[in-house]
Amino acid sequence: MCCQNCGTERRPIYRNQLCGRCSSAARKLATIEAWVLSKPKSLKGYPSGSLWRRQEYFSIFRKGAMSQARARLEDIKSGEELWKSGTSGIIIERLLCRLAAKCGCRYWVHDGAATRVDHGFGFEEKRELFRLLYEIEEKIPWRGIDIRRILTDYERSLERKANKPALQVFDVRQDRESK
Repeated sequence: MCCQNCGTERRPIYRNQLCGRCSSAARKLATIEAWVLSKPKSLKGYPSGSLWRRQEYFSIFRKGAMSQARARLEDIKSGEELWKSGTSGIIIERLLCRLAAKCGCRYWVHDGAATRVDHGFGFEEKRELFRLLYEIEEKIPWRGIDIRRILTDYERSLERKANKPALQVFDVRQDRESK
């Protein structure tokens, strides 16, 4: 029997035919989908305080939280697919960088390691290296929904909608003509 989300056969299957990792994210998603602003008891995990209990904030938080829970389920699924099929050096590099960040490193560690991994390891060795690193990542508890990230993502989406370029680009010819 395998998990209906990620397809793993390595972990025990619990409620709703999901493994433990998928089950917790799916429960969180179901809780968020049940949020109703007019029913305070349904708002488990929602930010407390009257400021956040307005419709405009509610829709932002609900959409962002659902997106994060769905992304968690998708990440688990893609990790399990890589576990089965094997991977490339760039995936191992990204996993090393993620693990370093979760350990508290303040700068990119192993950035650029993909070439070394691809040239130094064969297919089976890369798959085994991925599995060892992924087992470590699996043991790190999920921190749940990140409210700060929801707000940051929302602000970025507003900036994109306003079409504000990140860098001001000047045309040198126009600048010379104006002088």
